[in-house]
Amino acid sequence: MHYYEVTGFAPELACGWLEEITSLALPMVIMTDCDPLASRVMIRRLEGHLIKLESKRLADQKAIRIIRANDRAEVEEVRSVIDDLANKRYTIFGVQMVIGIHASSPEALEQRGNYLLSHLRDLQVQTRELIYRHDIGWQACLPARSSSLDSSINLPSTALSTFMNWSIGTVGTPTGAVLGTTGSGFARRLVYFNPWDEQKRLPNPHVVICGESGMGKSWLAKTLILGLLCTKTADAVVLDRDGDYDEIHSWLRNESQRFNLAGTCPMNLLDIPYGPADVDLDDPVDLLAEFIDNHLLIGLALLYGEPLGRAQEAFLTHAARAAYAARGITTLAIRRDPNTLLGEPPVFADLLAAMKEVPASTEALRLSLQERFENVAYLFPDIDGLTVGKLTNLLFRSLPSCRLTRLLDLTQPC
Repeated sequence: MHYYEVTGFAPELACGWLEEITSLALPMVIMTDCDPLASRVMIRRLEGHLIKLESKRLADQKAIRIIRANDRAEVEEVRSVIDDLANKRYTIFGVQMVIGIHASSPEALEQRGNYLLSHLRDLQVQTRELIYRHDIGWQACLPARSSSLDSSINLPSTALSTFMNWSIGTVGTPTGAVLGTTGSGFARRLVYFNPWDEQKRLPNPHVVICGESGMGKSWLAKTLILGLLCTKTADAVVLDRDGDYDEIHSWLRNESQRFNLAGTCPMNLLDIPYGPADVDLDDPVDLLAEFIDNHLLIGLALLYGEPLGRAQEAFLTHAARAAYAARGITTLAIRRDPNTLLGEPPVFADLLAAMKEVPASTEALRLSLQERFENVAYLFPDIDGLTVGKLTNLLFRSLPSCRLTRLLDLTQPC
């Protein structure tokens, strides 16, 4: 990941300029934080600036110097802004914007970063890469921000309105789950949501529901899930802590399945999330390496409980490739026959067995990893993977907190 902080915007922002960035189809996160500033404080600051301009004008008159035209224009602009703030026509916000971009390799990350920066320069948006403050950029992109940047840019609400998406169409998508209504009277209409709609593709089909207790977050999630199920748009996998989906599970009967995570995790950590349609013979990408680097190693690091070093990652990659090769799944076999991806993948026990066979840089490294993973092997039985039904309910009501955090991390999408 690379994170960029926006340090300046164009003098004239066109409506929908942010959509030009999201339409680049790059895997990125854009977080904008708008903090309204008190109008009284801003009026005092502008009045102080106006006094400086008037003092300079009087000094120029006494010295018989020519007053510049832009000074007079600035005085008129400051007075108009003070008048608008006093009459509450608009508000000034302190704006902080962070853009995070993702790639599977440093080379691809650099290419995508240069591509993004070139478009930002065309839009006259000034940025600064957070090289030595990577953690600050990552925390600033979280839904519940734990930290903020040191500086912000003051923008009036008229300029802030240009940040909105101005694409043609109504709120939501033409098809999908019914979330509610918008408008009133004869203009009242239903709002649908389908992140896979072919007519109106969303640039980022992820939804985060935030709010205080009792404000309807669970109700909105159930409405969305039931809508997707009833319209046969997609199946659903839910993590249920309080038994909120018990009635839905009983109503769906044979079309729903429920697993209690207090026993074991019904997922195969080594199940490859790719199919024959993902194989492109003209694209030299290695799907097996892509999965190991961006999915499997992340899950193994969560199980290990500590960041993995280079030697540990190399050893686990070698062991994983050996486990897949034992099942006939290799990069060459996938290129020859894409249906190889439909074969039976190895399970966690196969990975442990491969760790005992492949060479390691040191014996201490092998024993430390083997001991850690054998302690959590009971979480993953020898199953081929989880078959998702119309509704798959993962219940962790009676799960101890020490195992809850580990399993929640593993069940999140990478």
